[in-house]
Amino acid sequence: ISSCFFSFLENILIFFIFFSTNLSSTALPKDPVLPVIIKILSLNIKSFFDECAPHWDRGIVRNEEIITAILDNGGIKEGIRLLDVACGTGVLFPDYFNRQVASVTGIDISEKMVEIAKKKFPETEIICADAEEACFETPFDAVMIYNAFPHFPNPEKLIKAMADNLKTGGTLS
Repeated sequence: ISSCFFSFLENILIFFIFFSTNLSSTALPKDPVLPVIIKILSLNIKSFFDECAPHWDRGIVRNEEIITAILDNGGIKEGIRLLDVACGTGVLFPDYFNRQVASVTGIDISEKMVEIAKKKFPETEIICADAEEACFETPFDAVMIYNAFPHFPNPEKLIKAMADNLKTGGTLS
């Protein structure tokens, strides 16, 4: 069993221990331990994906019907500016290009995933950063978070950050 698998199990264990002890608390947002736990989860997630990056593309399983539905529902169409959050190695970039989007910007917290994506798609803007902290100068028509939402330790912060980076009437999917 690979160390990626054990890192993944470690993240799940931390997640469940934290949420099973704190989810029922009405004072959760005021809990001084919360930012520390979120930081630990973020570091573990980053190291997990850095470790898995070299083998990531080999493990991709695609369901074209589901991907088509997700892209359709996300408003991914010709001419839009798109932000792909937690883009990884860029597995959906070819789907975006096939739909003739005007531009794709990818963001991922994993340096190793970003390195691979940049090699595969050198003409695409790909940023290594925490999406929860991202602030772009020009808003996007659509933001896609494909198959990654459960990996964000602070989903409310992510949604707010991504909504702040959308044009009025844009799509967050």
